[in-house]
Amino acid sequence: MLKYWEKLRRQCYYTATGEIRENPIGLLTYSTDSAGFSLSAANKLMRATKEEVQDGVVFLGLGVEGERYLAPYYWSLPSIDCLDYDHEGRLFLKNLKYETRELTFWEENGKVTRLATIDHLHDLKHRCQNLGLDCGFNATDLLLVFFCDQNSDACERLFTPRTADLLDEHIPGSEATSLYIRTVCQLLDPFRKLDFGSPAAIQESVSSAITVLRLWKRVLEIKKMPLHSKRGAKSDPTKRGKFLTHGCYTTEEILFSAATLYQLAMFLHFKHLGIPGSSLFNTGTKSTERIISEIQGKTNEIQSLDSQPTFADMLDKITRVQFNINAKQRLAQAGAKVRQSSHRR
Repeated sequence: MLKYWEKLRRQCYYTATGEIRENPIGLLTYSTDSAGFSLSAANKLMRATKEEVQDGVVFLGLGVEGERYLAPYYWSLPSIDCLDYDHEGRLFLKNLKYETRELTFWEENGKVTRLATIDHLHDLKHRCQNLGLDCGFNATDLLLVFFCDQNSDACERLFTPRTADLLDEHIPGSEATSLYIRTVCQLLDPFRKLDFGSPAAIQESVSSAITVLRLWKRVLEIKKMPLHSKRGAKSDPTKRGKFLTHGCYTTEEILFSAATLYQLAMFLHFKHLGIPGSSLFNTGTKSTERIISEIQGKTNEIQSLDSQPTFADMLDKITRVQFNINAKQRLAQAGAKVRQSSHRR
């Protein structure tokens, strides 16, 4: 990853002939997947090591106690890994759905009194149907379907302040699920919304989210409750984890640090861009995940379960997706009735 990053930086600063660009590209962030080797690499690259410090690498950070991730200066600007917030949204949703986990916010006298669960959203769906209300999501969004786990739209429909408000109003005992949803929104909305607000508003939002998640984890540790699931957890409730999966929590910590460091870097190096330049939407992670989704065929246009397509496959699939879209548009313009469907073809 460092080699790719080095090559990309060079292209941002030099032309193909080796001359310095008249207007060098200020490359601050890069986005990677948030699973497996990519997450492991980000976890390592955003930490200061003795070797790098001894080699003279400077790191950007707030300098506060307990700061977990920093941005190294490999050139004139810091390098910030923003991971993939779309991926993190799907991880948050799958944690609600996993049968091997019970997301417990509070337990008293051996009984769970505050539990975040997908069941509350099922209840809300039925309640809204009976009342004639639009809950904003559909029944399919609540299913754990592994072959269609690239569905970022479901996360955006479920993780909204309105969903949390409806839970508070109509589903008794759903306080933990409501808090869970609000926390996810506070963490991800600054990335998802171009005009979220000022740097102060962005920092307040992501800081609120990280505070809730860290306190939740600390409460479980103090009560000596298991954070992670053990073998056989699906059939044995006593073996179920009470907290987020390791990958979800690690990604959330790095996303928080990336958001914080990005605000700091923009203030230090690009203050003249003002509030528009501080938007986390500029990190570009959403477009990356959308492209991956279409390439892998996990859309309602093309079906393909190939998780590692070649570059030729990628071009072919994108061409076919675009052909389908253009064909539908031409048919609609000619007067034909084109039905929209979420079913995989």
